Amino acid sequence: MPCMSGFFVGDASLMQDQGDTNCVSLIRRGGEARREGVAILYGRYAGQFRRYYRRNRVPEDHIEDVVQDAFIGIVRACGGFRGDCDIRLWLWKIARNAMMSYFRRLRPVDSLEDTPGADERIASGPDETPGDSIEECVQSAFRQFAGRHPERAEVLRLSTIEGWSIAELAAFLSRTLGATREYVSQCRKRFRPYLDLCRDYL
Repeated sequence: MPCMSGFFVGDASLMQDQGDTNCVSLIRRGGEARREGVAILYGRYAGQFRRYYRRNRVPEDHIEDVVQDAFIGIVRACGGFRGDCDIRLWLWKIARNAMMSYFRRLRPVDSLEDTPGADERIASGPDETPGDSIEECVQSAFRQFAGRHPERAEVLRLSTIEGWSIAELAAFLSRTLGATREYVSQCRKRFRPYLDLCRDYL
């Protein structure tokens, strides 16, 4: 699984990276070493994964299942990790893939994502009140968007709120720079209809 080196910086980050890399080495050895490596990584990341899934609207009673899927994915992918890139980005990419697999299992074949004009119809009948201010309205719109397009919403959150660069997003999504730019542009276009109700606050 490709990822990008040099994403996290700082002495503390480097020390954790080395510890995480050691855990991957333990997992590769199998047996008791594997259990030890998984236990350490679980202690470090399970809580972070839960919060990440909760923010992305994974139902509370399904979060633990997705966390378990993420760690199963980590164990399976350990053989492909060569230590030549940032291990935390690699771990988070597996966690994200587990979440997206979960949402794909829920989505019917003829999903709203592929229905022409679906976003425009959804935006005209919101699931929740827009709020008393433009900030609350935008937050409400984003929650609706995330509920229907979790992957696109996550890309928008990373690019606009977290400030990820196109190169960082490209590594995270396993896409080329050009394809990532186009995808971010498409995500923004998808989100615009959800903001229509917020125009009254301007």
